[in-house]
Amino acid sequence: MDLKIHLETWKEKAGDLLAKISYRKTEKIEKIRKTTKEEEPKEKIPAKPSDRKKVIEELEMLLNSFPGNPKFLGKIVKHRKGWMDLIFNTGDFNRLKSIRVSVSRFAEKNPKEMSRRQIIEHQRKWKDLEVKLSRALHRHDHIIDLHALYALHLYAETKLYRQVEVRLPLLKRALKKMANALRNESLCLFNVIWFIEIYCDYLETLKQRILLYLKAGTKLDDRQVQQITLKLRQQVLLIEVFLTIKDRLDGIMMLNRKLRDSAYSTEGISLSEIRRASHAIKNGEEKASVGDGKTANFSIAVIVIIALLFARIPILKNLVRDIVGAISEGNRNLKLQKRMILTADYIHEYEQAVAEENILKKREHAEHIYKYCQKTIKHYWQNASLVKPYEIDPFMKLAWITLESNGLLDVTSFRMKLEQAEIFLDVVISQPKQKQDTIQYAKQLLFKVNALLSEYQ
Repeated sequence: MDLKIHLETWKEKAGDLLAKISYRKTEKIEKIRKTTKEEEPKEKIPAKPSDRKKVIEELEMLLNSFPGNPKFLGKIVKHRKGWMDLIFNTGDFNRLKSIRVSVSRFAEKNPKEMSRRQIIEHQRKWKDLEVKLSRALHRHDHIIDLHALYALHLYAETKLYRQVEVRLPLLKRALKKMANALRNESLCLFNVIWFIEIYCDYLETLKQRILLYLKAGTKLDDRQVQQITLKLRQQVLLIEVFLTIKDRLDGIMMLNRKLRDSAYSTEGISLSEIRRASHAIKNGEEKASVGDGKTANFSIAVIVIIALLFARIPILKNLVRDIVGAISEGNRNLKLQKRMILTADYIHEYEQAVAEENILKKREHAEHIYKYCQKTIKHYWQNASLVKPYEIDPFMKLAWITLESNGLLDVTSFRMKLEQAEIFLDVVISQPKQKQDTIQYAKQLLFKVNALLSEYQ
């Protein structure tokens, strides 16, 4: 199968899967909500001054460890390329490749499955690699990929420890370091995939640490402690929402396998390359070169898939906006892809409001998503055939958010939206060139829409 077809297929899955998974009932979140509430004892234990101070410090540290927005990463550290590039010769690039292979192998290993002797040897080699990487960074601090590899090296170190309290700060350092590399435009598949693994591991470890301290915190009869633990319970629910990104990795993993030997695997796509690629596509030059081994059409296809994933990671919100801003608007297809990415971002904000049980925010986000999809259809459909995933996306998302709005609107407004969703779903189903998976999902949504229309007659 042609690689371009693969790219379009997985862009479709990335878009449609977002709606499919989002519509599922949040049973796991409800279970955690119930569990954390049940953990609170009926009788409080008066807090000793020493206990209170220790618990508050730990709880506040956990509160500040939550990756809820770009502020978590701090100020971006720019690594500008300069005259040092002139002495980064072929031999240096070969050494970089060697370091990348070594670091990734270390990160893939699980010390828990090793014997004591193997662990000792693993630690020795790890130290040797750290020296090699540190020397390379000292000579070529401006090479962003070296910083990404150092982040991966830190992540490999976390696997040497089992204690959550030891792993969490190391994971936080690795996460920030890798995120900074991505924000420095080192957007290659190698870095993206490892970033997501570090991110998910960090979330799991943070959740584990929070749950441990929730039990300790709720035993103390202290108002400040109770206020912090209330916020931490909410963070556990949000972490569950953030971890749903693990259900959306099939596309990027397939893409990584298909493009393993290409420039997209280890060479980042820069914002300037995105601008050149979108400009070339706007001028009808889809196969124009925008970088070494990179063409306009493939660069946009890859970056859209990456951006759809990043739209579900709050700490990368600014990077997503930078990517969207780099894609020009002189072409209908490009505009629709930009809007698909932003819709994914808005949906993730809605899901956070659901986890927080904030009715006002839920209603506000749901209304915004509905109007945004409605505007996309009105301005860019133009009665054209719906073939590409980004052409279908606003139709499906509008129907999905309409179903989600049940109970948020008055009966008249809700019924009007249901009728509109019914019309748009019929449009998708009637498309002759539409994929069967998409038609099947549209029919599932339509069945639910019709059921609610019958109920609200």
